[in-house]
Amino acid sequence: MTNPYGRVLVDHFRHPRNRGTLEAPTVSEEGVNSLCGDRVRIELRLEGGTVTAARFTANACALCVASASVLTELATGAPLDEVDTLTVDDLLRSLGAEVPEARRNCIRLPLTVLHAGVMLHRRANRLPSVDRSRPVAAVVLAAGRARRFGAQKLLAPYGASTVVRTVVDIVRSEVDYVVVVGGPGGDAVRASVGGPVTWTVNEEPDRGLSSSVAAGMAVLPPNVGAALMVLADQPTVSGQVVRQLVAAWRAGGGPVVAPRYRGLRGNPVLFDAAVFPALAALEGEHGARDFIAADPARVTMVDMSEPPPMDIDTPSDYDELLRRGGPRPPGDR
Repeated sequence: MTNPYGRVLVDHFRHPRNRGTLEAPTVSEEGVNSLCGDRVRIELRLEGGTVTAARFTANACALCVASASVLTELATGAPLDEVDTLTVDDLLRSLGAEVPEARRNCIRLPLTVLHAGVMLHRRANRLPSVDRSRPVAAVVLAAGRARRFGAQKLLAPYGASTVVRTVVDIVRSEVDYVVVVGGPGGDAVRASVGGPVTWTVNEEPDRGLSSSVAAGMAVLPPNVGAALMVLADQPTVSGQVVRQLVAAWRAGGGPVVAPRYRGLRGNPVLFDAAVFPALAALEGEHGARDFIAADPARVTMVDMSEPPPMDIDTPSDYDELLRRGGPRPPGDR
């Protein structure tokens, strides 16, 4: 049988380097890919800003194990700042592998876990962090069934566009990457969104909003420092609000940054990479709402002068949206 991934990757799977645990590690973080169940823990020992030892444990597929093996090998003996900027491309070069995009989530998981662990270490020890200059992504949650609306509300006309395209266009102008999470049979929504975005499918949207959050987290590029969770049925979301949330995070806010409209927390909400593993493990209908409520101290609130974005859940909501007027000009967003 032909090996599609190459000798080096297979060797790292069959004979993984640095598998095991460290006694009293400086950095220890675990993450799970809720879409496939892969679970990885990365541990580092640091001395004077250098990684002197790196270990991993994994209950995961061959690609994920090989990625963790080569990642810990690359990290050992390297300055922490260099380790913190490693990318999937670095791992693929070291593995000498051509991995299809559909399987690259398996390569990304150990790297995402490492980045999250390093960020938490920097925050706990008040160390300078390179992460605040990292790219910011938006995850647009568009997998809902729209049962109360009676039709696909995301395709409802809004100005010269559709509801979902309006949301994507607004956030796309304010962030570095956009991921759109659609549902099964969402080809029409995908066509409406256009590009450039990363499209992914939540195959089980009935598991609740958290399943869409997990699906979006699974395809984020590993160099992303923060991700904004955006509801696709809120076409009055403001680009100015997005800019203020990102600015608050870059200034040191977080790990959760949320808008406050007239005293009440609203959407969208930004999360830094330190909490990505926790977001990916969420379950239930409420998405990240329960995660935010569990520890209000980790939330930086940003007061907004404008009204909160409107939800479109029913035909009457949509009628009210149209009564209030169409989309604002881009300069007023």
